[in-house]
This record gives sequence, C-alpha cells and structure tokens, in this order.
Amino acid sequence: MIRSPRISSSLPAVAFGYGGHGRMIVERIFLFLLFCAVPAVRPEGPIRRATLAQGDREKRLSAIALATAEVEGYEPTVPRISIITSIYKGEKFIKHFLQEITKQTVFKDCELILINANSPEDEEKIIKPYLKKYKNIIYKKLQNRVTIYSAWNEAIKLASGEYITNANLDDRLDYKCYETYLNYLDKNPDIDLVYADGYETDKINISFHSVSGACPSKLAKSEDLDKRSRKCFAKQKLSNHKIYKPEFSKTNLRHNCLPSFYPMWRANLHNKFGLFNDNFTIAGDWEFWVRIANGGSKFKKIPGVYGLAYHNPIGLSTNLKTLQLKDKEKAIVRNMHKDFFTN
Repeated sequence: MIRSPRISSSLPAVAFGYGGHGRMIVERIFLFLLFCAVPAVRPEGPIRRATLAQGDREKRLSAIALATAEVEGYEPTVPRISIITSIYKGEKFIKHFLQEITKQTVFKDCELILINANSPEDEEKIIKPYLKKYKNIIYKKLQNRVTIYSAWNEAIKLASGEYITNANLDDRLDYKCYETYLNYLDKNPDIDLVYADGYETDKINISFHSVSGACPSKLAKSEDLDKRSRKCFAKQKLSNHKIYKPEFSKTNLRHNCLPSFYPMWRANLHNKFGLFNDNFTIAGDWEFWVRIANGGSKFKKIPGVYGLAYHNPIGLSTNLKTLQLKDKEKAIVRNMHKDFFTN
C-alpha cells in the first residue's frame, strides 16, 4: 500500500541550496515522512504517501515547518488544491479523465488523490504511467467495496491542500476551472465554498471545450444562456443542456442539492464539521452541504459555466432504479437536520 521514501546519507546538498545545513534539513523531513508510513507493501496497490489519520495533515505540515525553520527564506512546498476522486468500474472513463484533469492550468499546484474502491476492472494499468509522469498524483486501492463517500473520506485523510474539490471520473471541466475557483477563494477569505453552473451530456468522454468552444458559457442572464445553449446543442446534434444552479441561500439548499457536481471548499471545514457521512449511498454530499451551511459556512456561486457532467444511465444519482433510495436518503437528511429545514 505504501511506497516508502528511500533515505540516503548522500542526499544532495543542493536540494535547498543551503549546503550541508540543507542536507540535514532534507534528512529530517524524509525521516518524519518515513515514520508516518506503513513499511509493508500490500497487494492492493501502491500509493505515494502514507495514510494519515484525520487531523494529521496539520501535524505533518507543522513538523516540516519546524524542520525547515532554521533555513531563512525557505517555505515547504505543499499543494494548494487537493482533488479527490473515487474509482469504481471506471475503466472506460479513466484514460480521458486523466488526460483532461492534468490539463488544468494550475495542476502543478494540485494533488490528485485517486481512491480505488476495490473496482473489478483494470483501471490501474492506465493509472500507472501517470504515477510515473506526475509526482503529484496519489493512488490507493482499497481491499473492500465502499461507498463513494467512504472513498472521498479516505482521500481527504490523505489531502494536504488548502482547498478540496471532488472530480468525478465521467465529468469534465474547463481547463481554467480550478484556477478560477482558487483565485476567488484566495481573494474572499469569508467564503467557504464556491460552485458554478454546468452542462450535461449523454455523450461519453467528450471534453468540456468541445461543447463550450461552440456554445455560449457566459451571458448576463441565465435564461438567455439556457435558450442559446439549447439551440447550439441542437445544431451540433449533441444531446446536451445546461444545468442551472440557483444562487446560494438556505431556502435554495433545502430544495436543491447545491452547490453542484464540481464545487471547491476549504479543507479546514472538515476539522470543524467532520467528514462525509458514509452511511449514505447517494445523499451524503447534500447532507454535508446542509451540515456546514447550518453551521454558518458561506457558499458563493461563480458566474459562468466550468463543468460538463455525463448523464450516466447507470450512475447512482441518475439511475431510475435508485430513485426510491434517493428519496429515502433525502428524508433521512431532513430528519437529521430538522432545525435547518424548519427554521
């Protein structure tokens, strides 16, 4: 499960550009990371970083900061954004997903955490070349089948980023999506979560830009965008349409699964409100949004369209067979947070 870092007494002194003193700093960091790791390599597959208990992110970063405090001007490099992705029966999506997600304009400032929920398919053969090419991709395969929310929680425990976003294997994004979200959250520290409208398609593995390049994504009025998008999609013979998400309010959240299928939120929300409730199969994200909104977290809708969702006929949230379960779980959420739905 763990690809442990190797420690050598001949670590290059040029690592930080501080000669012998720099070598000492590097060795201290690597020793700390090694002690966080499980030494055995298990058959469920390699991952690039040790599994961290919830809350250990702060301890690890603090230890790195302490180890480097003696070096003036040095700041440890950590990702700004942690992208969390659950994998299950995703072999037909994974190649195009990786091709697209790595084109994000700020991907170098991200870490992509892939959690394989014991999928029976061979996604791993497609993932391995990306692990070699990108040092900021983390992969872990679980021994048991788990819910998407359990997989997300596993990823969050590994996350080092200041911000977290979920990326579904069958959805695609504008290449500037994460850059746009990142800039807004940086400039607005009072906002905890951002989201935007999206497109939806029944075509598999098409990029966001194959749609948005010909169809409008930014207009002053959403209703104008809806009309022009439908005409554009019809002309291209694409069965697409725009997913309109209303501006955030508690009233809107009560009736809609805001924010959207591709939000970004501050990682420290999990320190305050906990992880996703993995007892849910479908409504776990809505329950978390309700929980944090009820606790005072602020959401903001970003103008424009930055995501393309695939309407998967056998997906959990789109499968007709799961509608009854979806309604049941929504009722459970309403009962869990009665004060939110009645006030």
